[in-house]
Amino acid sequence: MPIAICATTALIGYGQGINRWQKVLLSYLFFAFTDIGIKLFGGGIHDSEGLGFVNVLSLTGLILATIILIIGLKPKKAADLLFGVLFIGFGVLHFLVFGELGLGISYI
Repeated sequence: MPIAICATTALIGYGQGINRWQKVLLSYLFFAFTDIGIKLFGGGIHDSEGLGFVNVLSLTGLILATIILIIGLKPKKAADLLFGVLFIGFGVLHFLVFGELGLGISYI
């Protein structure tokens, strides 16, 4: 999962013709759809241990994606780092809202 998140963030972050707001928003949307999709449609029994494992993978992907996005945005002044902080804020809000999504679902 972190590989998919980092790959899509790298493609978006280093892309040309997309402004910074769109890069942050698209990167977050790919992160969110990947996380929500795995939490809802991953097979097996969804218990607390599996949820913790998926959250650790998502957090790892979010940290790596933030680094890739900040490098891809090429900040020239300190105010440009606002986009990285915005992406981190989206991630924190995502974990607060969707942190326990899929808990208790069984596909067996």
